[in-house]
Amino acid sequence: MPYCRNCGSEIPADASFCPSCGASAVVSTGGYSSPTPPRYENEFDRLTRDSKTQDIWVRRVVAYIIDAIAVGIVATILALIAFIAIGLGSGFFFGSFFATAFNPFSPFTGLDGLLFVLYFTFADAMYRRTLGKAIMGLEVVTVDGTPLDLGKSFIRNISKIYWLLLLLDLLGGFFMHVQPGQKFSDHVAHTVVIARRS
Repeated sequence: MPYCRNCGSEIPADASFCPSCGASAVVSTGGYSSPTPPRYENEFDRLTRDSKTQDIWVRRVVAYIIDAIAVGIVATILALIAFIAIGLGSGFFFGSFFATAFNPFSPFTGLDGLLFVLYFTFADAMYRRTLGKAIMGLEVVTVDGTPLDLGKSFIRNISKIYWLLLLLDLLGGFFMHVQPGQKFSDHVAHTVVIARRS
């Protein structure tokens, strides 16, 4: 099935216009008309010109910030409990604890990353959305419509263990041929983030 050269959506072979954006689906070839040949776009191409893609990614970024704040609050509370239970008894100072806890290269980053992965994995698998996604009207679904299980949810969220892996995951999706709304790990897990269906 051919793809629309304007928005990248699949269009029926005999269609004159794209059902998604209304763009012409035929090209002139010396007096003959033929369907537009498939154009393999990456997510960055769609992001630069498609308002639906831009909307989804803005909502995803805001949802991630909301989730990061929520997980950060929980991580700070757990770190304070650990500091009070362990740190005071071993002679650590309160200030030095916070200097290490919020340093991106500190050992606590691994614990925060693990908490991120667990939160996103279980929330996506159980509810198809995190708190941030729920607020922003997004959900995670599988490409083939099968239920989202823990395995697929873990694969799509493993890069959240460290910010550099998450950045590479995003860049991989942006510059590969993936379905709209996918980062690289979504492509591997066969999942996609979409606007929540009513």
